[in-house]
Amino acid sequence: MRSASLLLLAACSTGARVPATTAADRDVAPVAAPAAAAPQVTASQTMIEHTDDAAAIRPVRTYALPAATASRLAKESVRGQVLVAGPLFPTESAAKALVSTIDDAQQPIAMRVIKDRGKVVQVTTTAAADCVDGFAQHYELSVFVPRSSLVPRTTTEITKSFEDGTAYAIDRGAPVRVSSAGVAWFDPMLDQTAAAPPERLAYSLGKPYVAATVPAAPGERLVCDGAPITKAEWLARKQAKSDRDAAKTSAALRRVADARASTRAAVKADAIDGLVDLALNDGTASAKAADAAPPYCTVAPIATRPVAAKLGGAAYVVNDPRGTDRVYRLGEDQAYLADVGATCARMRVAIDATAVRTAATATPSLRGARQKVWIPKPGPVFWPDGTKAGKYTGKADRFTRVTERDQLICVDVRGVAEEVCHRRDDVVVEN
Repeated sequence: MRSASLLLLAACSTGARVPATTAADRDVAPVAAPAAAAPQVTASQTMIEHTDDAAAIRPVRTYALPAATASRLAKESVRGQVLVAGPLFPTESAAKALVSTIDDAQQPIAMRVIKDRGKVVQVTTTAAADCVDGFAQHYELSVFVPRSSLVPRTTTEITKSFEDGTAYAIDRGAPVRVSSAGVAWFDPMLDQTAAAPPERLAYSLGKPYVAATVPAAPGERLVCDGAPITKAEWLARKQAKSDRDAAKTSAALRRVADARASTRAAVKADAIDGLVDLALNDGTASAKAADAAPPYCTVAPIATRPVAAKLGGAAYVVNDPRGTDRVYRLGEDQAYLADVGATCARMRVAIDATAVRTAATATPSLRGARQKVWIPKPGPVFWPDGTKAGKYTGKADRFTRVTERDQLICVDVRGVAEEVCHRRDDVVVEN
């Protein structure tokens, strides 16, 4: 976690001396990684760069949020759901002691507000639907965060479609970051669009989250079973193969039945032959292609190499390692389109045909050597001093490193400043 002063110093100059940052500055204008947005400057914010040559001392102007935006964030009564990028503390005093800003290396987490306490906000790790992931671990905790760890969010959705079939839709509530260079999207994938974050920002997502809609794809989703084809073409091919296989089976069964008919006794029909005749009916057979998930085409970076694409005719880079399996073709001789995910947004970009491929199969994982593990049961959890922290909702989490404290078994929970403890009687030890 880096302080606001250190981040601002790194963003603007090496060896710079940063002036004292007011509490209001920390709460309103958190500082993250430099962004490409054009800076807006104020004369009141300056830094003096010291060098060996006294004549080289010069002021360095830095970005400040517009006054109306800063005032609105400072006065906002935080409620509903917020995004947090920073450690979670068990007490209000511990959260107040941290002079911090948004950690640009940490992805925001959606959390629900319990109470706005001014400089500190009490939140719970449980969250409703949001465009940002919630707390991924099986703990429902009541924790405190500095107001400066809240991530500003947009208050309106932004959508745009282009004639080449590409488009983007950015949700209301998409996170933004404020740096010494200006305002930028928290997800760099959105910085490649022509859309700049609006000046009207808020910390809370007061209304329920609703995803912005990208226009319907101008074609059918593609399947990669050999060359890319539509799902309808793939099903037709699969049905034709099933029919051919059924016809071969029908002919073979008919030959068997004819041979048996010529040799069996006329007095009593053979039961097996009767079953064969029932199956054959009139000597023909039909088959239905087995219902199975089609092998949809994918687009994904190979190792560290991103995928080159275009959005509205401009260059766009797809570097999300998850890739996408929603690929479309505008026509036999036209471009391929792919739906690409981003934080609180959906993009439809044009890609080259060489980027379309069959989904890779997962490599089976190898189990490691056996070791002692602690497996907690669902139930209440506590802070190391014994005070109630919340509850554990998991069923099969296995911890290999714990701290034993009298009647408590404590574990590190990612993102939480203190260990979270289970009662010893609620933990099963497996060797």
